[in-house]
Amino acid sequence: MNKIYHINGRHHVKSISNGLKILPWFPVALAVGYLGGFTSSILDPGFLKVLIIYNSICFLPALLLHVTYYFANRDTKLEIEPGGRSITITNSNGEYCLQIDDIRKVERVIYSDYKLPKWQQNWTPMPWRNYGYLKLITTDDKMFLLTSLLLDPLKPPIHPTVTKYSYIPFLEDRIEKEPTIEELKEYQRVEIEAYKAKFQNHTEEELKKKTIANGFKKEATIAANELLEERKTIANNTYSA
Repeated sequence: MNKIYHINGRHHVKSISNGLKILPWFPVALAVGYLGGFTSSILDPGFLKVLIIYNSICFLPALLLHVTYYFANRDTKLEIEPGGRSITITNSNGEYCLQIDDIRKVERVIYSDYKLPKWQQNWTPMPWRNYGYLKLITTDDKMFLLTSLLLDPLKPPIHPTVTKYSYIPFLEDRIEKEPTIEELKEYQRVEIEAYKAKFQNHTEEELKKKTIANGFKKEATIAANELLEERKTIANNTYSA
């Protein structure tokens, strides 16, 4: 049976749940202040105004994320076949049936402290901590955004190929163009030439060590080999002359 994902109440609550955990602490703090004899301070209009402004600022990113996520996925339905080899995404633009090979990149964007060790996470429980999304990019450069109002980005039904961390994970709909084979070769050649310039004054013995030693970048090894070949050619030409 196919698994279907769409915006629902459970994911609404889960996304904002970190903020809901924080809310009870404010009346608790007020109660402690009242019992501790700070009644006049906590009832002071200036203090209450500061408290309201502080809470509003804390929850503003969560509110913005919730609204933008909702409008991004309000018409979206994700359907995944058993085994995950085929998915169907339906949105306001139509229905798209994709095989796993049609997807060249699944980028996951989640809150920045998830990259830390477990014991260091959530020391400052921001209300927007549970927001995040997947960005699917197909081989023909179509893009689909699947937010935490629709699925759990920490345990996504589609395996991410890369994970990015953001303090406030606003939606990013820009597609990063993959470099062509020719461009990759050009980048590599530039790096090789840089290593050749760096190794220019090395002795033949030093260059040979770089061709066999572990831990050197591939481009560094290629540069050392090319320098050895160039020196060999020059030596042969000199000898022939």
